[in-house]
Amino acid sequence: MKHDPPTLYGIATIGPKGQIVIPVDARNRLGVKPGDKIVIVGPAHKPQFVGLCSEHAFKSILEKIDTKLEDVKSAFEEQKGENQK
Repeated sequence: MKHDPPTLYGIATIGPKGQIVIPVDARNRLGVKPGDKIVIVGPAHKPQFVGLCSEHAFKSILEKIDTKLEDVKSAFEEQKGENQK
């Protein structure tokens, strides 16, 4: 699978209330507009890195993970049943 190189969308300044303005190109790429919610995620072992995604996209990712986990669980239960025969 080919991955696109990282894109620098700009630099944001954190305001006195902890708010940032997401550059327009990044908002367009995320498909978010004023009033939308975004999810901020990052690896626990690298706290200096975070990523943003729309709430809708994050829910979709979680649903896909849940489906895959259910598939793995079903395969495990099936294999476990076959091994007990």
